[in-house]
Amino acid sequence: NDSEPISLYRCKNSSKYISKHRIIDGISDCYLNDDEQEYALSCSIQNKFRFQCFNETICRSPLISKNVCPFKKRTNLEEITFQEICDRNEQLSPVIIDKRIHTDETDCQHWQCSNIYTRCDKFWSCSDGIDEENCTRPICSHGNLPCVSPFNYTLGCLSADRVHDGIIDCLGAADELQYCRTQSQAFGIYHGFRCLNDTKCVGSAYLCDSYAHCLHNDDEAFCGERRRICDKHMVLNRTNLEHALCAFSDLKQTSFFSFETLPSYPSSSKRTINRVAKLLPEQPDTINNSKYKIINSSLAWYCNYGIYVRFRLNGQYSNVTYRCFCPPHFYGDRCQYQNQRVSLTLKLMAFDRREIYIIFIFLIDDDGDRQEINSYDQSTYVSDNTCQAFWNIYLLYSMRPKNNSNNYSVHIDAFSKSSLTYLA
Repeated sequence: NDSEPISLYRCKNSSKYISKHRIIDGISDCYLNDDEQEYALSCSIQNKFRFQCFNETICRSPLISKNVCPFKKRTNLEEITFQEICDRNEQLSPVIIDKRIHTDETDCQHWQCSNIYTRCDKFWSCSDGIDEENCTRPICSHGNLPCVSPFNYTLGCLSADRVHDGIIDCLGAADELQYCRTQSQAFGIYHGFRCLNDTKCVGSAYLCDSYAHCLHNDDEAFCGERRRICDKHMVLNRTNLEHALCAFSDLKQTSFFSFETLPSYPSSSKRTINRVAKLLPEQPDTINNSKYKIINSSLAWYCNYGIYVRFRLNGQYSNVTYRCFCPPHFYGDRCQYQNQRVSLTLKLMAFDRREIYIIFIFLIDDDGDRQEINSYDQSTYVSDNTCQAFWNIYLLYSMRPKNNSNNYSVHIDAFSKSSLTYLA
């Protein structure tokens, strides 16, 4: 039978058939890898979730991250974000102020190079790389950069004085990441692997994908039999050489100000506690262990989904009992029963990327004459930061069990946080 099912693809030089939905999905299913090279066929598949990158004719599977798409370079910049100031990447055109030439990289010697915006972003904002210290698997000692030779593909360590000096010493320009950062500034991310003797930069998803994206094949030459080395499922199985390449060719994620990640200033290591220590009374070398009782580790499961705690009555050590602290959606003396609830999963998208929104979600009991709020959840939505995040929310009924004769509904309200304008 020469006819082939229209929903199947036949691998070249093989009798194997696969679903057409597995074409260009980042996984090689055919021996010759031709299912990952059927670019023309990829757009004939009726799948609304497939996507195309800018100026490309390939329709990729939703299994592939959209971060593989290159971004257009921003031009004629008049404004940059706060975190782009003094990041060792000049973006604003020079201007003369008080007879001096100024850019976004002027007077940066007064700037704290290791901060919440630069910490662990894979780019040396400090000349000695202290902002990237202990962020990934340690390969080289402090002040040295992991560097793969572009000539023999061996891993070595490059001294700090040769990093960001304008001369490319490492494969993918890992020591000169400013080249790729300047080329792809859109949305604050970059493709960080620079092709040899070229200005083209590609992302980590392109490394070892059996297709040469660089003119001299340098994105594939070091791979051997290894494939998709920078995929998340390969993290625990990478060599040091692969860790070095993936670390610097991954996309940079924009950092956002948060009190949770704000470092203390000055750092706690510089504080002295001698004065406090002198005020403390001397403590005996031995501790009276009679007050403390070691709890059997098997009791950790006694409360099911709760926490097993020791509870002192009236603050007396001699009067102790044990209780279970239950999460909101469980109850019972051992947290063995589930509260009736509505489980809700949301993914939001905003048209204004600069706006911050407040989202209220209510579980409402509507009996016709009045409405009663059973439970609610309040969240802050920042488009740039939480655009891809899913929210998992539990809304509990106020009665146990719920009144089956009542009508319940979920209401979602959105407000602008800056103006408190009701939006939806």
